[in-house]
Amino acid sequence: MLTDINLLQWSEAHTFYDISNQAPIKDCSCIEEQECLWRQQLCKNTPNGKLLTQNSFFNDLRESDKIYLNHTTFNLEKIIKDGVIHASGGCLIGSVYCTPLTMTSSGLRMHNLGQYIYRKEAPAGNELNNKTLDTLIFEIALSKKERGNLIGIDYLRLGDIHFSIFNKLKYLLSSHERSDLEKIILSRIKKSIKFLSLSNSLYFSKDNYYEYKKKYLDLFVETIRNIPFLGYLYFEALSEYLMLHQNSEVAKKYFGMGEFYNEPYKELMYRCKPKLIKTFTLKDFQPKISEVFDKIKEMDCLKNPDLDSFTNFLFDRLVFYTNSRIFSDLSKPNVLQDISWNFEKVSEILKPLVGHLIHRELRSFGRYPDFYFYFDQLKALEVWNYWNHMNVAIPFNGIVPKGEVGINPAYPNLKYKIYQGRVFDRGGIDFIEPTEELKIKLIPRLVDLKFTFMRDKNLQRND
Repeated sequence: MLTDINLLQWSEAHTFYDISNQAPIKDCSCIEEQECLWRQQLCKNTPNGKLLTQNSFFNDLRESDKIYLNHTTFNLEKIIKDGVIHASGGCLIGSVYCTPLTMTSSGLRMHNLGQYIYRKEAPAGNELNNKTLDTLIFEIALSKKERGNLIGIDYLRLGDIHFSIFNKLKYLLSSHERSDLEKIILSRIKKSIKFLSLSNSLYFSKDNYYEYKKKYLDLFVETIRNIPFLGYLYFEALSEYLMLHQNSEVAKKYFGMGEFYNEPYKELMYRCKPKLIKTFTLKDFQPKISEVFDKIKEMDCLKNPDLDSFTNFLFDRLVFYTNSRIFSDLSKPNVLQDISWNFEKVSEILKPLVGHLIHRELRSFGRYPDFYFYFDQLKALEVWNYWNHMNVAIPFNGIVPKGEVGINPAYPNLKYKIYQGRVFDRGGIDFIEPTEELKIKLIPRLVDLKFTFMRDKNLQRND
């Protein structure tokens, strides 16, 4: 049973899209209000912002008594043999990772993210394995209480939860190991204090704000090597900019279908860091701003890309993201001015950051990779309880509703059917049709990490 504190922590790690498009807020003194104001501005002041609240997936989740999803896998033979599908970790925590299918008069149309994964990303990441790529169709029945629950998980807000889960499991480490881990975390933060201090001062003071833009963005990228979590903020901010501002003909086509077009930010990432197609870990996403903009100019997603518009968006967004996802309390400035360099005091001021650093460090720290499964499994148990409490059968990536959708495998009395699917092209758009129903069960247990196809090179895990 989750405590009220657990429920509050998990609530703060979600975006509630059904209440995010309200009237303008006058007092933006707290993070929740600023989150809402940011979303309103992005909805109203960007070419594709409408899709943040009005898209084909949300329409189905609001109105349909059945929702269709597809899941791409290289392990169908094992799935059929075992008769089960496990959940996976990553940005959807404890879900069966899927992308939406839209029912049309021509059949089930794949979301463009699902099409990209099936046609490009999955094959490129496994080109040497000679495995067959298959796709499954999930037909999920939604009752009235599950419909309209537009509640998306924001993995960038999991810092407090990572910290809390570690405190529950740290007994797995010896006192000597815990001491070593704390020293590593403190060292990373000490090396990043210049960046953290600048971020915090910019958040509270707008005097000559944009004069610091280049200095800040350069320092941000430089600091990723000490705070790998910043690579995730960087990737998400770039993805937001491209999805919200792209104006190519193909982006307009998908806008008309109620979908953000995903290929540009995926291609940008792989053009900047080609090795990520093999070992997808955003701690390695550290391209310079100039390199990123040069790659964008080479692509056709933006007509007449503007450097000032691009860097202003990144600057504003990353200052906000850094403060809201790293600092414990933003009610007063200069909290780092007289920081005491011991683990307890630093954790009070920067608890989300400490949580993110612990979560990353444990993947390769001493003996702890042997226990890492339990860290992710406990996190999954907690989120399943939260989702069940909120009647969330279909969670999704709540940073931007770009097509990353999951199934809550622990949802009570979930009614579903699973089919093997056949993908076929119709005018450049992929459709999928069921070929046979499979006797497979969804179970609330995390998959063995070796069976995920986008993996950290050290842990063979989803990221």
